[in-house]
Parts: sequence; C-alpha cells; structure tokens
Amino acid sequence: MALIYLKNMTYKLKIIKWLVLLQCFISCNERLSNNKISESDSTELQHNSNRNNNLTNTSVNNEIHISDKHINYTTLNFGSFTVTLNQEYNSDYLKSKSIIKTDTVILNASLETDIKNEYITLLSDNLTNYSITQSCETSISIMNEGAHCDLTSWAHVYANWTPLQINKSGKYMCMAYSEKAISGFPTVNMDSLKAHVRKHCGIEWVNVIQDVKSLNDYPITIGINRYFFKINGLSKGTNIQITKLIIIEMPMGC
Repeated sequence: MALIYLKNMTYKLKIIKWLVLLQCFISCNERLSNNKISESDSTELQHNSNRNNNLTNTSVNNEIHISDKHINYTTLNFGSFTVTLNQEYNSDYLKSKSIIKTDTVILNASLETDIKNEYITLLSDNLTNYSITQSCETSISIMNEGAHCDLTSWAHVYANWTPLQINKSGKYMCMAYSEKAISGFPTVNMDSLKAHVRKHCGIEWVNVIQDVKSLNDYPITIGINRYFFKINGLSKGTNIQITKLIIIEMPMGC
C-alpha cells in the first residue's frame, strides 16, 4: 500500500510540475504579446506626435503668411515716378488709380500711425538726382478729458528741411522728432489765443483755458499735426526740375 501511495504521489507531482511549466509558458507569451502591442502603440504615438508637430509648424507658417497680407502700403503714382509709404493712409487722391497730376498730395493718418517706423520707396526710370527731405509743423491743441480743440489754422512752428537717409535696401528712413527739435513755439498773446478759440471751437473751450497764463500751462499742449516730405529730382533728357510735396496730416487728440 505504501508503495502504491508513493507512486501516486510521484505521478501527481509530475502533473503539478507540468501544469506549472505550462502556466509559465502562457504568461511569457502574454508578456511578449503585450510588449509587441506597447511597441506598436509607441510607434503610433510617435507618428501622431510628428504629425501634430507638422501641423503646428504649418499653422505658424500660415500665421506669418497671413500677417504679411495684412501689411498695408500707400503708393502714389506721379507718372514719372512712384512713391510708396509702408503705412496705410486715407486720401481723395487714392480713390482713383490714375496718375496724380498735382504737385501736392495730402494724406490722412490714423492714431496708430508712427512716423519713426515709416520708410519711403521711390521708383523711377525717368528721374535722376532725386532726393527726399522732411519737415514738420507743430500747432496748439487744447485738451478736455479726451476731447480736444486743435488750432491747426493758427500759429505754427516749422522744423528745418532735413535730407532723409537711405538704408541698405534703398529705402528712405523717416525721422522722429524729439521735443527739443520742435521746441521754440512763438510767443502768443493769450487774449488773441482765447479770441481764436472762441471763433473756431466755441465759448465752452474759452472757459477751459480761462485761467491759463502761458502755453506751458495744461490743458494747452503743442504737438505735431503735419509731416512734410519734399521730393526733388531732374527729368531725364530735359533736366527739368520736378518737385512734389507729400503732406501727412496727423490726428492731435486721442
């Protein structure tokens, strides 16, 4: 009986051993299969990541391209030459694409216009020895909590004409003026000032400056209301002097 018992136990142990080995084999296969799935998922995630990066780069490039489209320019065609300013202006002269035949062109700027970022491109096959000079006009303005009374038809100070420098791209770079450069406004009789304000702005504006003693007293301010760009050149073949004046009118208030 003891011998039979031992044989049975030995047989059972062998079965258990084979079962354990079979379970280990199955577990190993599952781990290998899982590893393969993980590697596949990892590859797909990497692929998606690269694709997303490409989409992001494309989006950035599109944004740059779109922003370039929103850069507005103003081109004036004088026939023998064209002048392009790198900012957008409003003007009756721009309503028609025909050649401008007047010697003076007036452009209206917006509050966002910043002359220090302005450059001018001049293109011509019929003009020689040309140059561009710049000046400006300052006027009195009276402020009243956002509203303002601009005396642009009264006393002024004009800056000296200054030749514009040309950068490496052949563009004429406009100048920004310091307060010192446009200082020296002429002495103004305050009674005459109030009389002009009454005529052009109304009695309520006279009350705003009733107590001021000089132009240095708030709410009186002095600022640039016009920029001037003069173009001089000689016509090829005839050497006839050609002069054109571009006036940019700036808003003085906010």
